[in-house]
Amino acid sequence: KQWYQRRVRGHTMRLTALCLLLFLAPCCTWGVPQPTRKWKFDATLDHFSYSPESAETFVLRVFEYDSHWTNKSGPLFVYTGNEGPLESFYNNTGFMFDIAPQFNALIVFIEHRYYGESIPWGSAEAAFTPDGLRYLSSMQATADFADVIKYYKETYNIDQVVSFGGSYGGMLTAWMRLRYPQLVDVALAASAPLPMMAKTAKPKQKFFEIVTSDFGAVNKRCPVVTRDGFTKLYETVKLSGYEDIITSNFRLCKRFNMSQFDHLVGWVRNSMLMMAMVDYPYPAEFFGDLPAWPVTAACNLMLDEMDESGDEMRALAVAAGLFYNGTSGTKECFDIYEDFIECADITGGVLEDVNPTVKAIIIKEGAHHLDLRGSNPEDPQSVIVARKQEVALIKQWLNEARDGKTVF
Repeated sequence: KQWYQRRVRGHTMRLTALCLLLFLAPCCTWGVPQPTRKWKFDATLDHFSYSPESAETFVLRVFEYDSHWTNKSGPLFVYTGNEGPLESFYNNTGFMFDIAPQFNALIVFIEHRYYGESIPWGSAEAAFTPDGLRYLSSMQATADFADVIKYYKETYNIDQVVSFGGSYGGMLTAWMRLRYPQLVDVALAASAPLPMMAKTAKPKQKFFEIVTSDFGAVNKRCPVVTRDGFTKLYETVKLSGYEDIITSNFRLCKRFNMSQFDHLVGWVRNSMLMMAMVDYPYPAEFFGDLPAWPVTAACNLMLDEMDESGDEMRALAVAAGLFYNGTSGTKECFDIYEDFIECADITGGVLEDVNPTVKAIIIKEGAHHLDLRGSNPEDPQSVIVARKQEVALIKQWLNEARDGKTVF
């Protein structure tokens, strides 16, 4: 904490004020109420075979909020859970709660199998084995969601369903509309990297260029310092005693050796990518305890370090530390293998309309599914406009479906 405060001292009053807001952030999630019901659905383990295992079930968590479901006559709003505990997505998807009164909607969040408390056989030891992981797939997950939706439609005589999701959850939501059009009338997929799965996305280098431009928009020095920091890191490992130099500069919990080099590079790069993705205009805890505009904060920390030490590698380490240590700064050191697990999730969304009923809404000042977060006084105008467009499309397509018009 002292380390972070020392770095931000001397910044503009605007950043100081935003940092103070961090102490207020945990008290609320910008209007997201507690679920009115938490319950568990008996989900089928294997939806697609006739093996003995197909008869097995496991419990799937469901969060429900019915305070806006007046007269029990509105549609079902469903969030298709991502790769994590359900609470995280429930607490960070205030948009559904903001607009539910306009639709008299019943809100339901469904946890993704193998995450949170929705673990097959009720045991991580049994589920996370080569054999147990056979049932972890997006196809099985969307089949789970379909069964929960069918339960609600049949139990409460609900006619219409709108599916919501962000990032991987957005992909699942889009697939729900494609795979189960008889169940889902409208799908809102926010920041969903569908082109990556369809192999129609631009090369991932383009994604890195966008991240670089985000940091450059704060200060043109930041991309230069970042590149120089990586260059110095590559040069340092050629020196005698590099182990202690890198361990010290990056404040690593374990003494660095060359076998960790690629992972350390990925750890730094991931911090930059993630801060660009979640560059929200207010403090948020979705992927860590981050200040408002984390790209701006990281860039300023980097430049402060350069002004103080003139060491580009140290400046790179300080910027990366913001993402993994947050504004509270409680970590004394970094375990790069605990902080970061390497994967190939370089995201890219749909940037233009596919057809009249597959619409793309671009948010110029956006961040990772910012449109699904609750309304906030710091929201940029572009996301306010985008949300209005989304509401208008949902109303239009629900009305068309109600009038018997097929929407595809």
